[in-house]
Amino acid sequence: MALLIKSDGTKENIDVPEKNRLEFLQKIVGGYIEMVQTVTGKVLIIDEEGKLKDKKVNEDASRLYINGKEDPIVGD
Repeated sequence: MALLIKSDGTKENIDVPEKNRLEFLQKIVGGYIEMVQTVTGKVLIIDEEGKLKDKKVNEDASRLYINGKEDPIVGD
């Protein structure tokens, strides 16, 4: 189980499958995935090229990201 934090502020619990996990996560974020650390030591999986794609800032995910003030998270 994982928490999907969307850039529109909504949140959704999702089941991440064991099989084809990478493809599933890429579909969710809309691109290549990157893993970044949160302030609590957990991991956020984000779109590696989200800023290049001009995705909307994700305020909730940025608050969780260890460098979120200087480098905000964008996209779902």
